Amino acid sequence: MDQKTPLYRHTSILLAVAFVAGVGIGNVSENLKGAGLQTSVIQNSAYVQSLAKKGSIQNIGKALAYDVSDGNIIPDLAGDSTDLTPSDLKPVEPEKLPVPKVESPVSEPIIKPIVTDCAFVTPDKPLYKATSVTQSQSFSAATGDLIHVSVVYKNDGNMPWFSDAAGCKGNIVQLGTAREFDRVSRFYSATSGSGWADSNRISLTTPRVNPGEEGIFSFDMQTPTEEDLYREYFSILVPGVKWIPNTESYLDIEVGSPYDRSTLLQKMNFLNSSVGASVIDLLAPRSVDIDLSQQRSKIMLGEYVAREFLVSSGAKKTPTPVGNYHVGFKEQVRIGGASPFYIMPNFQGLIRDGKGTSFIGYGFHALPSLGNATLRNKIRRALSLGEVVPVEWFASDSLWSEALDHIGTPRSHGCVRFLPSDAQFVFDFTEVGTPVVIHD
Repeated sequence: MDQKTPLYRHTSILLAVAFVAGVGIGNVSENLKGAGLQTSVIQNSAYVQSLAKKGSIQNIGKALAYDVSDGNIIPDLAGDSTDLTPSDLKPVEPEKLPVPKVESPVSEPIIKPIVTDCAFVTPDKPLYKATSVTQSQSFSAATGDLIHVSVVYKNDGNMPWFSDAAGCKGNIVQLGTAREFDRVSRFYSATSGSGWADSNRISLTTPRVNPGEEGIFSFDMQTPTEEDLYREYFSILVPGVKWIPNTESYLDIEVGSPYDRSTLLQKMNFLNSSVGASVIDLLAPRSVDIDLSQQRSKIMLGEYVAREFLVSSGAKKTPTPVGNYHVGFKEQVRIGGASPFYIMPNFQGLIRDGKGTSFIGYGFHALPSLGNATLRNKIRRALSLGEVVPVEWFASDSLWSEALDHIGTPRSHGCVRFLPSDAQFVFDFTEVGTPVVIHD
């Protein structure tokens, strides 16, 4: 099988992913250093341990890197980054770093013994909180293959975590399937030692994870027999207590060679649930659905929900009117014609269906800014020259930053506000004429 190009995304610096046989399951950074990578390369990088048990993932020991500054990076659906948009779908060749030299064989993984000390003092206010260290990962594999994956979370709460095998009665932490929660995973492996507690849950590998420490979920994934691009979402939970919020991560697994590179990237950009990409019809009609009662938007490809975003619609005294509309025009930045002259990036003006071609005065846009006369003139000049207006020009504005806390509540003068990265996605997704439904 040919070596596939893994698809990764990181939003700040050089991202490196090392595929190394036998990496230990202790501290993430220390493991990567042990594989021969320098600290400057691995800092803030995603950590992946991926071993092909049937040889479909080749060249173990190679280090691949994507340089954000050169644009050699494939953005995905993580909510904290700028998404790849339909107009940007150009396959790129990632820059390759030299293969690190390993002077001696990598030692076998060091597995901590099962703990017998389950004691801890329960705080007055127990807090379960975690941060995904590995975030999102991508793999290429053959049909029917068995691959090994490690997912790492940091315990940011004040309660210790225990594995199923630790022998402790409370605070067991597991990795569960998400979107939908606790559904049966198509990648479940029932083999002994696979790391799965059940078809929807994965056991914590680290026996005990104290606050401030990192815990590893190390498990096998049995790939389907059908070629496709699959996405599998996970979150962590304390069974019988709660799902730990804001811990969602996902794995992309390209099984076989189902699509050409361009189609693969487009489908990756629209994967929004734990499904195979075959359900996505890139030629399906596009539409936008705004639910005012939930303050949510659905970005649709036919019947498939490609993305869901929180929005902020009109306040009680200035409500957003319901009805059937379509996108009448699009402006990179719109400046209000009356005081206080709001600055509204990624503006899309709406026209009500069956009511002629008149702009109704409402539309979609990113969080607004007030700015000042100097800034508004600067924006107008840039637009007249056909230049891009960077968000940095008004991102520090007090109104813009305050509006970050209002998303998901009705606060506008009638328009539908999106977070900046979400507004960019919707702006690139729609065309003039795209249907829009706004309802309670």
